[in-house]
Amino acid sequence: AVVSTQSTGTASVLLSQLFSLPLLFLPILLPFLSLPINIGRCHNFHNGGFSRGPIISTIMQFVLALLISAVSGNNSPSDATTISQLLEPSLQDGTGNYTDLTSLTRQPSAHFGVYFTAAWCEPCRYFTVALAAAYAKLRHHRRHFYVIVVSRDTDEGTSQRYLGTLPPGWFRVRDKGRELERELGIVYPPALTMLDNRFRVVNGDARRHLEEDRRAKFYPWDVTQR
Repeated sequence: AVVSTQSTGTASVLLSQLFSLPLLFLPILLPFLSLPINIGRCHNFHNGGFSRGPIISTIMQFVLALLISAVSGNNSPSDATTISQLLEPSLQDGTGNYTDLTSLTRQPSAHFGVYFTAAWCEPCRYFTVALAAAYAKLRHHRRHFYVIVVSRDTDEGTSQRYLGTLPPGWFRVRDKGRELERELGIVYPPALTMLDNRFRVVNGDARRHLEEDRRAKFYPWDVTQR
């Protein structure tokens, strides 16, 4: 019976990995998926008609991002010690000021939202607005909520310009962003992972919960307490 249980567990893990493997190639396929839309957009433009290309392209990317977010995730629990080591001990915000990370964790109610985003990500633009609104409301009510941004942009110049458009109070991770991404099991932006003041993951899919709770009534969206 033990052998049968182990075999079943191994088979389920292999099937899960086999199912999630094609998702890794979706970012590469996105430009090709939107190619017919771009062609139609150019045709409509030259004929003086209304172009629905940008709207359809945005919807397509948004749906794909939702699909990836729903089926992806880290099968193994993230280690709080590893996460704390990947986060920089001194975090820089949008104004150029640095804050000691340890000083932020002294508040027992402190929570960190690790936000993975990119300049080229269309769905990120919409989610950034929702996250910024929740952040402003929580900070207004003196909640110890901190956003740590991890940019998925590969070009440093593009990354810096994009980060400059985000709320100035948000912190940035300059190094080890890819390692942090792998540790938290992030596949595609936008993604938001909530950590407590001891860097334990309390919600690996906080993006979905925030979108369903725009007024942040259920902050910090801690699924471990349910």
